[in-house]
Amino acid sequence: MNPLAHLAMHAAVKGQIEQVPEVKTAFEKMVATGTPALHAEHVLATLVGELMWGLSRASKRGAAKAKERYDRSSQKLCEDSTFREKMTKRFGASHAAFE
Repeated sequence: MNPLAHLAMHAAVKGQIEQVPEVKTAFEKMVATGTPALHAEHVLATLVGELMWGLSRASKRGAAKAKERYDRSSQKLCEDSTFREKMTKRFGASHAAFE
């Protein structure tokens, strides 16, 4: 991944953690259940990236659906341990998809 894009995604995620209670809760839940903070940021960056991709390619209605998917996924990170584990393992310990 482009280093500048990587840093931008971290900044976006940190902003989401600070400003969006559901994202903060998802981050805290992942860390509380053993996910390292950096890895939790990468998981959340995946959701932000998918949202941005969906918004860039969508009509107005499609943009609303992309936002709904993002919100639903953030909520699932808080409530669904299976989903949280799946997302945490998605990239492995090395975070190779982000480096």
